[in-house]
Amino acid sequence: MVYRWLLDHIRDGLGRAYPRPLVQMLELAAGSERRQAQPLKRPRLLQPTSLRSALDRVSNDHVIQMRDEFPWLDSLKASLATNPLVPYLEKDAVKLLDVAISADEAKPPYEGKELLEYLIEVGVLRRRPDRRIDAPDLFLAGLGLRRKGGVKRRSETA
Repeated sequence: MVYRWLLDHIRDGLGRAYPRPLVQMLELAAGSERRQAQPLKRPRLLQPTSLRSALDRVSNDHVIQMRDEFPWLDSLKASLATNPLVPYLEKDAVKLLDVAISADEAKPPYEGKELLEYLIEVGVLRRRPDRRIDAPDLFLAGLGLRRKGGVKRRSETA
């Protein structure tokens, strides 16, 4: 269902979609398309690669904005960087989150399994039906994570 792609990819781990990331993603993708040498032919307005690149930028901005509420996101991001490919087995996610606790930066409010449950509760991470731990696209690039497959990303300088 192509018409749901936009909303599905700006949802947090609790399934909530926010208007600001949606508008920002469309604005960034449209700007990218405007800079392209060859305009798109009707009925297509935006290329999937433009949307994907815009989603990555929206994710980065969203994580930066959340630092006020969660000042320890940088230490979480640093610990997840040691294994950035999601989804994780639950035990592997707990090990990665334990590394965040030992960082010199701001400390998360919980440790290990409790931190994992908290991140799921606030929508930063989500538990898949097969019990693996994943990051919604709204947080994926912002936390320095990636997932196998999907639309190939176009490298942009802007």
